[in-house]
Amino acid sequence: MTSKDLLKIIENPAEMNAEVLGKLEKLIARYPYFSTVQTLYEQCLDKLEAEARANKQPALSVFYQKFYTYLKNQPDEISSNQEISESNWQKHENLIETFIQENPKIKISQADFETPFTPLFEDDSGEISDDFFSETLANIYIKQKKYEKAIKIFKKLILQYPEKSVYFADQIRFCEIVVENQKKS
Repeated sequence: MTSKDLLKIIENPAEMNAEVLGKLEKLIARYPYFSTVQTLYEQCLDKLEAEARANKQPALSVFYQKFYTYLKNQPDEISSNQEISESNWQKHENLIETFIQENPKIKISQADFETPFTPLFEDDSGEISDDFFSETLANIYIKQKKYEKAIKIFKKLILQYPEKSVYFADQIRFCEIVVENQKKS
């Protein structure tokens, strides 16, 4: 491709075709940083793809026309489906209207409020179930200054997690020191 051919394509992009696309590909291979040629190549690709889509479009529109006429020739099924949906709509509308007219209210008795609250994690004796013992719960008890409960949890955690027994023993010692200091003061 000569420089005159390239200028001709730049001046008249309507002349782009598959032959020009091939020539532009060769130029890009030879001069990869020639941005003008790359831009022309992209334009040529877009033009050829658009032409390919335009050539397919009439075939698709014929298919859609046939499909539409097929649907128009099925009036019995469509109208029966419309009747079903309209009857369902009417049923729903009637149900909503009766609900609004009756204006139902939820009645709450005083007995519903009198049931005592019992935490789910406590058993009948008021003690916490072993299933809920965790280091986090023990730390919460320490922050709440309930050191005796924290000590009980740490002692049970030593049995459950022997690999952390040194850490739990240290926590127990800390809690015991705090308890002793509280008793002294």
